[in-house]
Amino acid sequence: MGAHQFTTLGGWGGKLTTIVASRCDKCGFTYVAMNHTADPAGSVIAIGEDGNDLDASEVADGCPMED
Repeated sequence: MGAHQFTTLGGWGGKLTTIVASRCDKCGFTYVAMNHTADPAGSVIAIGEDGNDLDASEVADGCPMED
């Protein structure tokens, strides 16, 4: 199992929120990362294709497609 090869699909931002969408070129895994600038911790929220929050390990896990 190799690493995902993410390509940024697009990014959007404003005064309070930044949003970036990425997709793996090999397996198609897609997620959206959001950062609320008003959040003092600066946490990033990742949301999967099904609309549920993703754990950081789910994004970092290996790609199921062979290298």
